[in-house]
Amino acid sequence: MNKSAQQPIYTYSVKQRTVAKRIGLNMILLLLMYIALVQFNDGSQAYAELISVGFYAIIGVECVLFILGIYFWRNNKAFSITLTTNQLSVFDPLFGEFSWQVNVKDIATIQHSYDAYNDHPTIYVITKDGNRNQLTLNYSYSRKDLYEGLSRLNSSIKLPESPNRFSKKENQR
Repeated sequence: MNKSAQQPIYTYSVKQRTVAKRIGLNMILLLLMYIALVQFNDGSQAYAELISVGFYAIIGVECVLFILGIYFWRNNKAFSITLTTNQLSVFDPLFGEFSWQVNVKDIATIQHSYDAYNDHPTIYVITKDGNRNQLTLNYSYSRKDLYEGLSRLNSSIKLPESPNRFSKKENQR
């Protein structure tokens, strides 16, 4: 196989250790918000109850975030999207259903939709034979750059009008 045929056109990768650092930052911000809440205590009974309930909620959330942070720090696998001249591949270490690969020539449509009832945007890569592969929105990759790369490789792919807009699904409840 020709090496130049496999040169990446677009790549995005993020290690779980980076996610763990973001979780740590969020833990600090959550603690600072609670401290600010306590500092602005107006002395009322309702405010005292809010602080009391908030304390236990903060402890619970901080524990969950800490466990997640440790898990991501220790595993340190990478989420990745790679577009080569032949193939679009996605690897998600957390969710197997978001890991897939498809030949670029087989892609027919990139579909954005928004389910207003569930407040949930989705992206599907739909192949000519009707297979649908979901592209996760959990990471901050550049959809614009990815779509431009796909368009250069296969101009027949039907792309959304904008990489950042999602149209409402037709069958809303």
